[in-house]
Amino acid sequence: MNYGLGGVKFGGTDCDIYWDPPYEERCDRFRAVVDKNRIDGAAYLRAENQYAKTACHEIGHTVGLAHYSEMVVPPEGADCMRDGLWADGELWTRTYNYHHIAHVDAWF
Repeated sequence: MNYGLGGVKFGGTDCDIYWDPPYEERCDRFRAVVDKNRIDGAAYLRAENQYAKTACHEIGHTVGLAHYSEMVVPPEGADCMRDGLWADGELWTRTYNYHHIAHVDAWF
């Protein structure tokens, strides 16, 4: 199934099911989607690289990671949580930097 998100988004993550009170602000089940048409239209011949970057990015949201600006490279190095179109296939586009890994390790 293809999800058309509209605008300039390549993917999206939303909460489908929240916990019961008293934790109703916590998400129990996320829906992470990739907009195939948007990626195919923007990434040209390197769409498979943007698919990998977008999937990594959206999965990161499901475990609590946030984006950072496409103009910023953090001291820990770039990773897939960086916003924007990055269809060059470099390793950083499909992995998490040690800062984000440390957050996930601490949370889980």
